[in-house]
Amino acid sequence: MLIVAVAVAGALGALARWGISSVMLAWFGPRWPWGTLAVNAAGCFLLGMLMEEGPHLHWLTRDVRLTLAVGFIGTLTTFSTFELDTWKLAGSSGGLLAAAANLLLNVTLGFALLWLGARVTAGYR
Repeated sequence: MLIVAVAVAGALGALARWGISSVMLAWFGPRWPWGTLAVNAAGCFLLGMLMEEGPHLHWLTRDVRLTLAVGFIGTLTTFSTFELDTWKLAGSSGGLLAAAANLLLNVTLGFALLWLGARVTAGYR
């Protein structure tokens, strides 16, 4: 049953990723990978919340946390597309500066949002 739950959550995460990326592309255009940044940032925040609060909620069992973390958040976020976006930026008119900015922004924002997600949920206990 766990494998089905992870698969369903994964499908939902993939659809969310596609939807968010499509909206960001429509709003901001293709010059910068805002969609990838948005899904990775959201995933970091959600994972921070889940991992901080999860062990304290009796209904959020290990299997539910696994389903959400691996299934939904794992398919919502994307390391490979982040790397591809960075590689494309390196070859664009902005070159290495744009690629470095993308790396720094994703890593710094991701870590900050992971921390913030954990702190937000810790404050409710």
